[in-house]
Amino acid sequence: MQAAHLRTGSRSHPPVTLRTDTRLGKGDAAEAARGARFDEFEAEWRREFRETSLAARYRYEQLAPAYRHGGVLALSDRFAQSDWNDIEKLVRREWEQRNPGTWEQAREAIRCAWHSVRARLRASVGHSAA
Repeated sequence: MQAAHLRTGSRSHPPVTLRTDTRLGKGDAAEAARGARFDEFEAEWRREFRETSLAARYRYEQLAPAYRHGGVLALSDRFAQSDWNDIEKLVRREWEQRNPGTWEQAREAIRCAWHSVRARLRASVGHSAA
């Protein structure tokens, strides 16, 4: 399990630990093996991170577990036919079960990673990334 600590802008909030112990299903492991490795996305995620308001509040390393979680979700057979808007409530509920009170900090990183991995997967099979 990887963990990172988030510090909010306010001194009254303690650091928050993000857990990324998401487990892939049986079919998902094959997809992940065929598909992209997360280190292939790291530079893209870092660039996108720097272009968001998250960079003013956090270091990339603090949100790296959230980016990886979004990547895992994008590779998951469970959500293969889903759109982000269709799964966001479920993703939030599951994230909050493991990381209480951190959804608002992690949401944008998870969503960004979801979209970047999905776009690459679609491009690799000749579909539009729209």
